[in-house]
Amino acid sequence: MKDVLDAIIYFEELTEDQQLALKETISSDPELLRIFDRWQQLKGEIRSSLDESVPDREHLVLYALQQSKDTYLTPEELLALEASSTDLRTALHTHPALHLVVDDIKLAQADFLKLWPNAVETEQSPSETAKIFKLPTYGLFSNRLARIAAVFLVATISFYSLFTLWQNQRIETIRIADDSFRTVYFDDGSKVRLVGASELSYAKSGLLSSFDREVKLAGQAFFDISPNEKPFTVESATALTQATGTQFSIEAQPNQTEVVLTHGAVTLQSKLVEGTSVTLSPGERSRVLSNQAPSLPEQITDMTEQLSWTGLFIFHYSPLTAVASYLGSHYETQIDIAESLQQEQFNASFDPDTLSLDEVFETLTTAFDARIDTVRGESDTYLLSPSLGE
Repeated sequence: MKDVLDAIIYFEELTEDQQLALKETISSDPELLRIFDRWQQLKGEIRSSLDESVPDREHLVLYALQQSKDTYLTPEELLALEASSTDLRTALHTHPALHLVVDDIKLAQADFLKLWPNAVETEQSPSETAKIFKLPTYGLFSNRLARIAAVFLVATISFYSLFTLWQNQRIETIRIADDSFRTVYFDDGSKVRLVGASELSYAKSGLLSSFDREVKLAGQAFFDISPNEKPFTVESATALTQATGTQFSIEAQPNQTEVVLTHGAVTLQSKLVEGTSVTLSPGERSRVLSNQAPSLPEQITDMTEQLSWTGLFIFHYSPLTAVASYLGSHYETQIDIAESLQQEQFNASFDPDTLSLDEVFETLTTAFDARIDTVRGESDTYLLSPSLGE
């Protein structure tokens, strides 16, 4: 299957016989035929977009050649380049693959200038039948020819550049500013809460691709992963974190990754030190520094406080008295716990900014078969007690 998909992607680079063989193969498979048609359509859309962004491709050539000290541009060319500079900058930002074309032009120019002296010597070899003409100045003449060659290069942008552009367009990157939160939902039911100045990248679902349970993180996030046979992988600067269905937080900095597990299990390994990994149990934390193996798991005593930066209430075997204290502080009320429930433990995580106090009470009463009563004479004081009384 992979060989067929590769052939579809690089169809234009196949020989005529290979193209015929591929068409015969996909003609009997409706799904492959649909993929082939959509891929051809996508290439057409990209080409149209490139034509709109760079209507005069010679200007892109001038832009690339201007960056070389060996290039001579006429006053007319400099004026044309200046007039199109804004459009070129926009095109290069919109289509990252154009940077590859610029690099190709610069390399082609360098190769041409390197080979041209040998070509001059060959053309000037004595001959009884050929008249020798003095060639124009080396720099001007060679740059003119290099420019012509480069125009053809841009006119037939390599398929590699086109494919790179497609790769860039299939990656979704979410960035959020300081002091903000955003929840990202995935097709598999997983969700990620981004916190602060953070960035999350992943493959978008679409043509020839789907969300593959692999993301890249820079910054802080809390993950709620749906169970699946395929591990959910988070790549950060120093580590790889894998889970099959669980809840955990990651603080990913350039030189350190810290993972805290609240539910389920995760495996944490260094990106740079091979053969090193640790498996965390709920309530444990591990760090991966640059060029080091993960630290041994350590137990966290107060999970709610440890993960307060998430903006969530995350309770991990927390006594109901501690839960009541956190909730009362947030909702500006007082919640008392009946003596028989005070040692009960609570496991849950929720966003207090989207959950009303009544919804919180409903969760607690359901979890502990309890009831909530207003304390007589105290309108903002509540008592959680067993539903049948103590």
